[in-house]
Amino acid sequence: MLDQKSEDGKTSVRIKTADKVSTNDILNFTMRSGEIIAFNPALPSMNEIFIRVVESRN
Repeated sequence: MLDQKSEDGKTSVRIKTADKVSTNDILNFTMRSGEIIAFNPALPSMNEIFIRVVESRN
């Protein structure tokens, strides 16, 4: 879990998953805990991709 926020009785959670975890797996798991109002996959920024590539070469 990257972060969690609660506001007006709603909780927002950001998670990072392993590469082989599907969107369906994430939704199936989280639906057991409560209602999902929105699901927005986040793509890495160019900066995050650059850092990941540079770190993998060291």
